[in-house]
Amino acid sequence: MKHQIFVVLLLILGTFIGSALSQNTTCVVYISLNYPVNDNITYCGSNMQTNPCQSFNSALQACIDQNITSDMTFNFDIGTFLFENQVVSLYNQRISLNGHLSGNTVLDMGSMTVDSVFVVQEPNSTVATKNDITHINLNWVVVQNMSWTSPNVNQQSFITVNSNISTVQINSDNCVFDRMYFGSSTTVGSRGSIFNLNSVGQLVYLNVFSSQFTQLEGGGSVVVDGYSITSIFNSCTFNQITSTTSIIYNENSQNSLISCDFSECRNAMILGVSDSPSSTQIIKNCTFTQNGFQKDGSTTAVIYTVATAVSVQDSLFSENNQMPSISIMKSLNGSTVENCQFYGASIGSYVITTQYSTTLSIQNSTFARNQLSSSILYTYFSDLNITSLSFSSNSGLILTVTNSNVTSNNLVVDNNNNFDLLACSQSTIAFTGDNQIQIDTTSLQCTNCTITSTNDDFSCSQPATTFPPTKTSKGLSSGLIAFIVIISVVGLAGLIVVSYHTITHFIHKSRGYSVL
Repeated sequence: MKHQIFVVLLLILGTFIGSALSQNTTCVVYISLNYPVNDNITYCGSNMQTNPCQSFNSALQACIDQNITSDMTFNFDIGTFLFENQVVSLYNQRISLNGHLSGNTVLDMGSMTVDSVFVVQEPNSTVATKNDITHINLNWVVVQNMSWTSPNVNQQSFITVNSNISTVQINSDNCVFDRMYFGSSTTVGSRGSIFNLNSVGQLVYLNVFSSQFTQLEGGGSVVVDGYSITSIFNSCTFNQITSTTSIIYNENSQNSLISCDFSECRNAMILGVSDSPSSTQIIKNCTFTQNGFQKDGSTTAVIYTVATAVSVQDSLFSENNQMPSISIMKSLNGSTVENCQFYGASIGSYVITTQYSTTLSIQNSTFARNQLSSSILYTYFSDLNITSLSFSSNSGLILTVTNSNVTSNNLVVDNNNNFDLLACSQSTIAFTGDNQIQIDTTSLQCTNCTITSTNDDFSCSQPATTFPPTKTSKGLSSGLIAFIVIISVVGLAGLIVVSYHTITHFIHKSRGYSVL
């Protein structure tokens, strides 16, 4: 068993909490390695220069010793602060960790072997109430080295939350999370992440602004892994993240990615969301470049959703290898992709897929330089509307349709290589509007499909089937046989005439005269 030191801050006894709240006091502690501790003052941390604490643990103890733990603020100086191996347990409290505005405050987790650094856990159902709220605020700190030098843990998280009736709000502003390993487990409930969040009724709120996530590794969802949460990532960057599962994954949740950049990540998914039928996942003004999948499997996409709607707007997907950019399943409430660019997808992947009763609308978007052995768009048992799309310099199919309904309007298709428009099976497709489609043939590959177009430009046909000649098949054509028969008949008639003339000649000659 791991040797763990627990600092328990669950101030749940009614009289104690009531006293702390009635005083409405905040424990503000300054932490610095650049100035000496003042031994003449009982509690360290009252001043950054004249009386600082020299570690987070001593600062935390100063608040506990003063019985002020309902609201704690820890202000760090420039420097690297090593966290001791302990769990900080919180409930119905506010804690803030503020680094220096230069961004040079480092919280080093290299000594941590506990399962989680911060834990929010309701004491029990008889004490916790729906009015209770726990706040965790992180500002201008660099969190690094969690199990990085000795990645032997099965699971490890930075913040863990389990909430049934109370609210938890976590804020991160201008922070960096770097060089962190969260264990190899891929099992839900036993895998680590930075934010390991679980609640009932979407009571956990995660707000992350202007933060960086880099060099993260693990088996699970390494940034967010949770159930029933609401998360917002705004102006964040994600780089060189490797996991077997995903970067962000949750169920029964709502997520927003605004102005975020994801690059050089190797995951099965970047954002994965399932079983959230009443929510819409929002991706707006984001960039996804040079990402790829970590393992083989069907659950692979930059954005992968099941039983939830998704709205993707004003975003760029470029050179994401061997994985679809967007994969949507069972989106009954309707999903949208608008004003997006999809460039340079590699061989073997679709760009956008819809499956199983999904309704998707794709509008005002561009697909270029995608080199695929499959198709750019794939729809299966779904409804798809595509409007004002441009396809250029692609190879492969534009659209594969199976048991679906597709409406296409105002397409521009030009300068593609080794290219076909679509392959259709058991579906209905309608081309409307002013389409500018440059293809070799207007015949489309389809089986039991109904295809209509404004000017009857397209028709449905089965692909031609050819059989190569074999060595045992060397018969003559019917024309050649007829020619031979005619020549034979003419030759036979000529032979008869010549023979008759010759015989007659000899007979007459034998009688002493000849025929002139």
